[in-house]
Amino acid sequence: MNDVGRATAVSGVISLGILGGILVAGLWPFHQPANAVAWLERENGVRFGRHGIVLSSITLRLPSADKSCSVEIWVRPGRPWQSGTLLALLDPGGPRTVSVHDDASDLVLKRDRVTGIDIDDVFSKPKWSLITIASASTRTAVYVDGVLARAVTGFSFCPDFDPQIVTGTSPATGQSWSGELRGLAIYGVELDALAVHSHYREWLGKGKPAIATSERLLALYTFNEGQGRAVRDRAGNGADLYIPERYSIPRQIFLEPFWSEFRPSRSYVKDVLINIAGFVPLGVWFYCYGSWIRPIRRAGLAAVILGALISLTIEVLQSYIPTRTSGTTDLITNTLGTYLGVLLCRSYAFGPLVRKILVMLDLTQ
Repeated sequence: MNDVGRATAVSGVISLGILGGILVAGLWPFHQPANAVAWLERENGVRFGRHGIVLSSITLRLPSADKSCSVEIWVRPGRPWQSGTLLALLDPGGPRTVSVHDDASDLVLKRDRVTGIDIDDVFSKPKWSLITIASASTRTAVYVDGVLARAVTGFSFCPDFDPQIVTGTSPATGQSWSGELRGLAIYGVELDALAVHSHYREWLGKGKPAIATSERLLALYTFNEGQGRAVRDRAGNGADLYIPERYSIPRQIFLEPFWSEFRPSRSYVKDVLINIAGFVPLGVWFYCYGSWIRPIRRAGLAAVILGALISLTIEVLQSYIPTRTSGTTDLITNTLGTYLGVLLCRSYAFGPLVRKILVMLDLTQ
């Protein structure tokens, strides 16, 4: 092989290596994985692994006259400092949602992605906790193990639609939660403190609460089946949950706007920095390639456009992979990373070093 052929082959290997590495990092695992949900062996409940979901096959009928509700969810987190969605009540016909999150060990309640309540360190220890949310049209109270943890006005957790129940993951972004779920109940009234404490003792002692007729039980899941893919609604309303064989989410988002993706958290900043850093090598290499190996006009602009196109391709493909999220934040940060790579290669400190390496490899013309 002559020198030109060797230089072409080496350049091609480096280009393919960079592009392949970025595509693998952005699209892995390339497929719809198995649903990581398993029945607990020695007690009632299910365990959610890295990507797991349990959801209702039909919507839950909510009373239209009274805008009050309560939710009891009996859970144990699988790992500290995770960020995931425990429970979501999803409007199948639109974007509306109310949801319960484990956000870096904090208990967070949201309505359409707007945080209404944030309680610190509820999930900091791997222990069973009964979370009770009692809400009306203008107020919401949260109890942990029968004790009032926070009450706020101006925020309602009650959906104003007939929801689909989704547990273990976000219904739109694949933000999975790892841990164990032992019980779930939904009521058509706002439970008072006495009822909340009484239910807590009954969940602990009997594995389910004793329901008064006035509490308007809408759905009850005790997760005592121990096998199969169905979780029966013990309230008798037919809103059974099911465990799919493969992991998927009901409403995958396509290119979510960056202002909707923003959240003031360490995990968000970490993701932004990773997405910037991941495209810096692409900017460095393809600027060098277009400047010194196969010179073209406006090599820097060409490298940035290439980075943006590759990022756009990844984001489009991610909208078909339930374990990934498709958003414009990644598109912006990936393009910025490519541009920073171009600037780095142009710099007086780094540029000459890169060119010297290319000369040593006999890749420059």
